[in-house]
Amino acid sequence: GNEGDYYLLSSVRWSPDSRALAFLVSPTGKPDDGNRVEIGIVAAAGGPLRTLPGIGDSFAWSPDGRWIAWAAGSDRANYVDTSTLWVANAAGGAPFSLPTLPWPVNTMLDAW
Repeated sequence: GNEGDYYLLSSVRWSPDSRALAFLVSPTGKPDDGNRVEIGIVAAAGGPLRTLPGIGDSFAWSPDGRWIAWAAGSDRANYVDTSTLWVANAAGGAPFSLPTLPWPVNTMLDAW
């Protein structure tokens, strides 16, 4: 959601075209609220903060800047969950999950 204040946590990354910044944000800033973390995006020229739906975690921009991928659980109420690889259009829309992969998800994100 985009309502209320957010705390900037970490992972500030420019989009490949340098027109936007993405970063991890939290509505509480509390370390125990990890499942409430989201990926926030703001235009470099300024404007409102948008957040991607779902639990945010370490992420990577696609080389063309159209997509953001990250690995996280799918249930905010479950703190012990298997990570799923999520991809979302950076311009908005619901994320979708990719099938289970035969290699560690974080390895793929690092290579992307």
